[in-house]
Order: sequence, then structure tokens, then C-alpha cells
Amino acid sequence: MREELSEEERMLLKPYNLLTNKPFVYAINIGTDDFANADAIQKEFSEKLHRPVSLVCAKLESEMLGFSPEERAEYVQAEFGSTSVPTLDHLI
Repeated sequence: MREELSEEERMLLKPYNLLTNKPFVYAINIGTDDFANADAIQKEFSEKLHRPVSLVCAKLESEMLGFSPEERAEYVQAEFGSTSVPTLDHLI
């Protein structure tokens, strides 16, 4: 809907805070076995959806639920050898 409106129409609708007028970000849940292909998956979906895409691993997030930020970073580094795995931190 956002792309279909003129600037004047957008300004008239702005006070109503319509959800359909908000930008979209897609979050895609992937498994830990997909981490190696995360960049390709993100690019593929971003191109198909024409919207920003962020990857997240819900299983990993559930395992780190009570961790502090430092513990999260240490856990990810120890388990996967990298801190660039898709977590909610990337989505936020």
C-alpha cells in the first residue's frame, strides 16, 4: 500500500498509524545446519520479497534464553566458531 500512495496521501494518513502503512521486515527461521548458507538464504529471500530480510534460529534462541549478552557471545563462539550466526540481535 505504501508504494501506491502519493506523498500527499501518505501525509493525510500518517496520523492514523495504520499498520499497512508501516515498513516490513521479514524474519526467517533457519536451522543451525543452514548457518553456512545464511548469506545466500538472506539474499535469495530479500530479492524475492523486495523487502529487508533477517535470519534467526529459534532453536538457538531458546537455548540462550537466560544468557547475558556476554554469555550469548561466548556460547555462540564456542558452539559455532563465529559470532556472525543469525540471532535476534541481528534482527533487532
